[in-house]
Amino acid sequence: MRRSLRPGLLAAMVALAMLLNACARSTATTTEVTSTAAPEAPITATTTIPAPTTTAAPLAPVAVLSEGVLLGWWSDAGWQNDPDYAPLDDGDEYRIFSVTEPEVQSVAGPPLIHCEWVSDAGTGYQVALAPVSFGLGVSAHARASAGRAESIEPGPVHLSVAHEVLDERGADHEDPVFVQLIRTDLDRDGSAEVLGVLERGAGSFPSLGDYGVAVVMFEGMPGLAPIVLAEHVVNELPDDGIDDWFYTATVFRFDAVADVNGDGVDEVAMSSSGYEWWGTELYEWRDERDGFASVLANGCGV
Repeated sequence: MRRSLRPGLLAAMVALAMLLNACARSTATTTEVTSTAAPEAPITATTTIPAPTTTAAPLAPVAVLSEGVLLGWWSDAGWQNDPDYAPLDDGDEYRIFSVTEPEVQSVAGPPLIHCEWVSDAGTGYQVALAPVSFGLGVSAHARASAGRAESIEPGPVHLSVAHEVLDERGADHEDPVFVQLIRTDLDRDGSAEVLGVLERGAGSFPSLGDYGVAVVMFEGMPGLAPIVLAEHVVNELPDDGIDDWFYTATVFRFDAVADVNGDGVDEVAMSSSGYEWWGTELYEWRDERDGFASVLANGCGV
């Protein structure tokens, strides 16, 4: 015979089952997958500050004098020689360059009209320099530097050039005489140039065949033809002999070799003189092909 559960017991069992089921639900763990993204780098604004621009101060004019006479000046605008704007003041300091003497410093006096006795207008300005005025005067604030200038004796190559140059000009070249011969390096490249002056009878009472010739030779490049910078050959004289002195051969002299404007290439100052006149010219060296360019000049005479 089947035995049936008592109603009280059955109710207790149902209640127990429900309790166990509730506990199971409360103790179950749920794993939640979360993704953790790497933190983003903070965005920072980058400001580029431009480098400060510097503008070089304009170069004060560099006055260039010969024996105290203003030839002109150098500035950022190049070579200038308008006497109305002459950069001269009493007390200006100058460096004096010469091929025969070491560099010295001199101080200028007040500017005066140059060569006033020739014309009312004059031809520019001059200053008295102390303690010395010989050679080429350059404003002391300039980036100037003395060039190489070594006096040498003529060798066979120099004499060969002398014969050739004088022969081309119809001058007597049997016994050529160099009164000045200077070895230099104008572009400072290690290849020497030689400045020479050939002369016979220059500055004295003229005779046929007298001459003065300024020539540049290239020791480092013997195949390069010499450059005649200036010349005067007395090939004729008046028959009556009147005013013969006007025909005297010009005297040329190289006065200074210096880098006046600080560009690394030397300029050459050369003076010339004749009967009752004289002048100085500043030549800028370009290169072996183009030679020299005259950039400043002044003088006085009739």
